[in-house]
Amino acid sequence: RQRQMCIRDSYLGELKALAKRLDVKVDFRGFIDCKSDEFRELLETSKIFVFTSTAENCPLVLLEAMTAGLAIVTSNDTGCCEIVNDTALTVHATDTASIRESMKKLIQDDLLRQQLGKAARARVEKYYDERIISEQLRMLYKLEAE
Repeated sequence: RQRQMCIRDSYLGELKALAKRLDVKVDFRGFIDCKSDEFRELLETSKIFVFTSTAENCPLVLLEAMTAGLAIVTSNDTGCCEIVNDTALTVHATDTASIRESMKKLIQDDLLRQQLGKAARARVEKYYDERIISEQLRMLYKLEAE
């Protein structure tokens, strides 16, 4: 089974050593530009997206993962949980045991993974489409002008 991780460089050495010690094959990618073909290919070929942040409130990458129909594990202590609502598994960003269990659950449960991916895609189309957001902003500006 192929595992790929895009990790901030500050953790890369430690994680590579851990993977080697545990004899787990992981392709560590490091930073990938979100405008690159490599990034698009990863979104198109992945099944699970894990994004646990202690600071992000409306990360574009989370919306991109939802658009790609990926099953998501994200933080429940930032704005990320409001974006995904009930279409993802949420965890405390620093609770490694919960993160691991959520990932394991999605890896082992094909149906749940597919259901969450479809629900995420439907949610992003319903609430985060640029036409919908543009209309909401137009209405907000109109109310402010009155």
